[in-house]
Amino acid sequence: MTSVNNTTTGSAARLLLVGALFVGAAVMVFVALRPGPAAQEAAAAGGKRSGQTLDEVLNAVVSLKRDSEYQKADTILAAAIKEYPEEASLFVEHGEVLLALQRLEESVAAFERAAALAPSDHGVRMAAGTVSSMAGRLTQAEAHYVAAQSADKADWRAPLFLAQVQLKIGGAEKTEQAKKNLLLAGRLNPENATVWGTLAEVSLRENKGGLALQHIERARLLEPDRVLWRLIEARVLKREGKVDEALVLLSALDEASQREPGVMQTMAECYGLRRQPMEAAMLFARASDSDPAHAEWAMQAALWLERADQHAGALRYAQRAQRAGDPAAGALVARLSEQP
Repeated sequence: MTSVNNTTTGSAARLLLVGALFVGAAVMVFVALRPGPAAQEAAAAGGKRSGQTLDEVLNAVVSLKRDSEYQKADTILAAAIKEYPEEASLFVEHGEVLLALQRLEESVAAFERAAALAPSDHGVRMAAGTVSSMAGRLTQAEAHYVAAQSADKADWRAPLFLAQVQLKIGGAEKTEQAKKNLLLAGRLNPENATVWGTLAEVSLRENKGGLALQHIERARLLEPDRVLWRLIEARVLKREGKVDEALVLLSALDEASQREPGVMQTMAECYGLRRQPMEAAMLFARASDSDPAHAEWAMQAALWLERADQHAGALRYAQRAQRAGDPAAGALVARLSEQP
């Protein structure tokens, strides 16, 4: 009979720290456990663990992960799985190790096997959903999160992660389901800013500016220093025709924060609406001067300089974008070179 012990639950919970879809990059966090003498001996032997108990194997793997010895952990787990093919905990640990080794498809397969062995385990299902989402298998991820939600109706993460996957899948039906799941997550954990920030983004897509502002104000109240929430609020304000307010909101950011994805683009769009293309051009030009290898910034500087009738400057930045590898820069260079 398959067993899902505390090690399985702990490993699955750790994997849930592998980036939420809305937030960005994934980070593995391993909790170090003290292995027993037999487990230490097994780790030193590089996988020779004949006669060891399951707990000793798992402790050895945890020790190896703590020391970033993922290849050795992989060896131990591959051998252990042959001896204990019905142990979900081994597949969870193997999935984590394979993910650390950047063998994503194999990690997905390991978590799929763990979920098949422990279909009602909330932690395993959440972890399987997260890895499936990372691999772009959104329908698969959705199924795991639905199962996780059924296994533990009090955990706000399941409806939140499920909603984010449904939004990625797209379509009117999935969007409606996502909104319901986000509101459920908000009821379970009203202090989670990501819930309200995601709802604001959805409302913005649906052109419901008033509702979007309500949601994003709540997110910003909970996380006032989060640049993403400030950006969403500025985009809502821009959509509502409050361009000056949007610019004030983003102009208050320091230069490093202004250069986070989407911020300068939104600021430039606001300057465009105010018929100030030179302000937008200078925004990207300063960024490009600080990092000439950043092709997008150089290209945007060139395009806005062209709109401002500054053809010489536009050509210079277009050439920089071309050197930096922007695929559209060549055509812009050619067009600008023909102008007097």
